[in-house]
Amino acid sequence: MKRILSAIAAAAIVFACAPKNGPVTDVQTMTSPDGNMEMTFQLTADGTPQYALSYGDQKVILPSDLGFELRGVLKAQKLIYNADGTISKEAREPCNSFYDGFTVESVETATFDETWEPVWGEEARIRNNYNELLVNLIQNSTERKMAIRFRLYNDGVAFRMKTSLPGEIEVMQENTILQLADECNLVLQQPGGFKTGCEEEYSFVKSSEWRKEDRMTELPILIMGKNQKILFREFDLVNYPGLFLKGNADNSLSAIQPKTPLEYED
Repeated sequence: MKRILSAIAAAAIVFACAPKNGPVTDVQTMTSPDGNMEMTFQLTADGTPQYALSYGDQKVILPSDLGFELRGVLKAQKLIYNADGTISKEAREPCNSFYDGFTVESVETATFDETWEPVWGEEARIRNNYNELLVNLIQNSTERKMAIRFRLYNDGVAFRMKTSLPGEIEVMQENTILQLADECNLVLQQPGGFKTGCEEEYSFVKSSEWRKEDRMTELPILIMGKNQKILFREFDLVNYPGLFLKGNADNSLSAIQPKTPLEYED
């Protein structure tokens, strides 16, 4: 999957931020082609990947976590016929952290610039220009690997997380965090559950007041700050559930996803 943060910012205020759990390591920085935006990648003291985004001298996204919570190889639970006549299911493998304990194996950078002509649209020619940062990670305790590819444009940043795990893996939770630098007004749709027609009326919520127990939002979400507007969305999902977000009442947004059942009963 790929996430897009489309950010338009006017530099005015500088926000302070402190790293999570002590000092950070493996800090990598990348600027947009026009030099106005800067994205930072880093690992926390416990090896959690983080990204941050600034525009000019203004911090837009403070260090925010990336990663997953996994549970072994994807398979249906085996039915067990017990001696007492009852039927049970074999135990699931416990959930495993795939969001900390990482070190950087290698880093690659690239620049891309092309102009293409769409079949239809408002513009006859569209420029696709970005700088790219590819960070290859390894979780030392398990030797499992993950690569995070960032692309920084003049007006936004995109990232994609890719694993090299064998077989099919059950993803219990994606731990993507969006830590806003300041209180923002959120424009969002808040369905009553994961089964939604995406036709709810738009709500206006302050990021500092949106709590975990409140209704979640589907994507896209418009984040309106004092000096910037951010559109957060995703695309290119293949065999992967769409992302929903919940607030934490501290100007941060956390990922939440529907759990897809492995077995169905009539």
